[in-house]
Amino acid sequence: MTAKAQGRRARANGDTAEALFHAACEAYAVHGMASVFKRPTDYRVVRRLIKGGFACVPVTAGGCDYAGVMRGGRALLVEVKSSTSARMPIFARAGVAMIKPQQASQLSEWHDRGALCLVVVKVQDDWWAIHWPEWEKA
Repeated sequence: MTAKAQGRRARANGDTAEALFHAACEAYAVHGMASVFKRPTDYRVVRRLIKGGFACVPVTAGGCDYAGVMRGGRALLVEVKSSTSARMPIFARAGVAMIKPQQASQLSEWHDRGALCLVVVKVQDDWWAIHWPEWEKA
């Protein structure tokens, strides 16, 4: 499989994982257990395209995927990761971390201030929610 095809497959798997996680967030909201939202990425338009679209680039390095508040007032920060293989490596390849430095920084900072910080992992059809301090120790 070419690198381009692998990238497309990984993006599609990640999009599916996020859609499923988003559905779970909506269920928590319906039952009054938590309000969780997808954190947007800021983009800057670099040029207009002929057919009315835009070419954009991210303004800042992306942070964690979701943030919210649970019933009782505790903050929540979540990074969602997925894999189609039978394993979820902490380091993807050549020492590149699955959690980017800016995401690790956010998770640590929010955790230090009392938030529940999770890395939610989908490996094939199984899901795990890993508390940030446990992921950080691995």
